[in-house]
Amino acid sequence: MLEILKARFQDNKNLHMELSWLDVEKRLLEHPGSKDVLRRMEESGVSIMTEELYRRLQSLGEFDLKTSSWIATPDNIRGKGGALFCERRYGMVFIFHNGADSYYSVRGFRGYTLI
Repeated sequence: MLEILKARFQDNKNLHMELSWLDVEKRLLEHPGSKDVLRRMEESGVSIMTEELYRRLQSLGEFDLKTSSWIATPDNIRGKGGALFCERRYGMVFIFHNGADSYYSVRGFRGYTLI
C-alpha cells in the first residue's frame, strides 16, 4: 500500500508542492498507527467523500471533467433509495441525484482516509 501511495503522491505533485515524499514517508513510518490506517485502506477503511470534501478537492484542481463520482448522501435521501453524485462541467461543480441502484460506467466513488 505504501508503494501505491507513493506512486499516487508523485503523480499528483501539483496538489502538494510544498511536501516531499521523503517527509511524508518518514512521518508515516514514525507513527505506528499510520501503518494500520494504510492497512485499513486496503480493507475498505476509506470513507466516501461528502459534498464539502468534494468541493474542497475541486479547489485543488479540475477532476471529473468526463466522469462523475458518487458522494455521501444524507440518510433521509438514502432511505428513499436516492443517492448524490458530483461532476465538474463548464468550470463549475454540479451536485445531482439519482437512484442508488443506478449504474454508469463513468461514475465512480471519491473516498478519503485520515492519516
